[in-house]
Amino acid sequence: IDGDGMSRFIADVASVLEALPIDDRLLVWARVPAAHAPHVFVEVSDAVRVSLAERTPSDTLAALLGALDAEDLAYVSRAIPDEVLAQVAATLAVAE
Repeated sequence: IDGDGMSRFIADVASVLEALPIDDRLLVWARVPAAHAPHVFVEVSDAVRVSLAERTPSDTLAALLGALDAEDLAYVSRAIPDEVLAQVAATLAVAE
């Protein structure tokens, strides 16, 4: 998929997640490819992001967040539990 196609794919997945009830949302979220999950996570609304963050295993969430650039990480940080943010910050500090 080219750049525009990928952007549409991410936006489409985010729209589907927005429209689904929580149980169905979690089923779809679990099937989002790991390479695309960080971008989809940024794209969904704050409320959906919080619901996904609360129900995604901490290590999976930390890995997803580690793939984001600093600007996107700051953008989604309000939805992330403090302990997961601390884990991501520690990982980023070691990487520098």
